[in-house]
Amino acid sequence: MRVPVDLGMTMMTLLTIIEESTFDDFPNPRAFNDWLANLEYYFDLYKISEERTVRFARMRLMGSARTYETSVKRERERERERERDCMRCKIFI
Repeated sequence: MRVPVDLGMTMMTLLTIIEESTFDDFPNPRAFNDWLANLEYYFDLYKISEERTVRFARMRLMGSARTYETSVKRERERERERERDCMRCKIFI
């Protein structure tokens, strides 16, 4: 959803616009890129940190997009655990 920019826009208005933005069109990469570009536009405009933008975008995923993100996150955690186990083994050798 692209809203005309009003530089006098309050942070509350920004949050309302962003709050209404969710993504549930997985696996449509074009729709995801458009959704993300709209969010980034507002985040850049209001100079919101990358850490906060990533956390917010993850919260706004819905349905199969959220399921996919969760599975990727779990796989990354398992991979990090395997790497830690491997490093522990090397220490004791």
